[in-house]
Amino acid sequence: DKVVPNKRLSLSDGAIAPWSTPAYVDFQQKFLQAAERRGISTQVSFSLLMNLVAVANAESKDVLWGFLRRTNIIVARFVESVSHGDFSQGFDAGPQGGGFDLLGASLNAAVVRLRDERSATQDENRFLAALIDDVPSPLISIDAADRVQLLNKAARRLLGGAPTLRMADLTAHGAAFAADVAALRPGERRSTRLVIAGAPTAALLSMAEVRQASGPVRIVAVQPIQHELDRAELAAQTDLVRVLTHEIMNSMTP
Repeated sequence: DKVVPNKRLSLSDGAIAPWSTPAYVDFQQKFLQAAERRGISTQVSFSLLMNLVAVANAESKDVLWGFLRRTNIIVARFVESVSHGDFSQGFDAGPQGGGFDLLGASLNAAVVRLRDERSATQDENRFLAALIDDVPSPLISIDAADRVQLLNKAARRLLGGAPTLRMADLTAHGAAFAADVAALRPGERRSTRLVIAGAPTAALLSMAEVRQASGPVRIVAVQPIQHELDRAELAAQTDLVRVLTHEIMNSMTP
């Protein structure tokens, strides 16, 4: 242990402690060059290197197959755990030597990292889902198969019905509305007439396009603007009445 205190290091990283001192720099360089000429890897950990040497010198095939079987079992468990998304597994090999402790530690570190990354992704997805659901503007998505999905609470309040529709179902809110949604292109904005509870109302449509593995998905924002138009019309009428009243009063003044 004093000669090789850290078996995780490779020969080129100074696994052999006495030779990694300044007094033995030249000897270390000659040693590494000689190892490379003989096809001995200087980049793998010292523990793995010794394990490979032991396997290569094994007199019995049972020793070799036993080593391979143990390695394959550990790796197979790891692959099965990842494929099923089960990151609760541990791969501690215990004090068995032969590099199995290092293999177990590496696999455990990989599982922890995968678990942390999945947790971070799930947190981000929950945040984005909550953000979209609480956006005040009604949002709908249209996929390549013309399936329409009501993405948030505002869309469900405005359009009602099932969360997933077909393009033809939009005609329930007016033929003009359905035609304008179908004709809308990414980046385009256009006004339309939307029928809500049997009453026509003005709305503004805008579209963006996002790419998924299954194909492009169009995101349409449907913003009712009838209230704003009514308010602007009322303000214009009020101004008109004020001007006309002023003119009439001026004409009656002697």
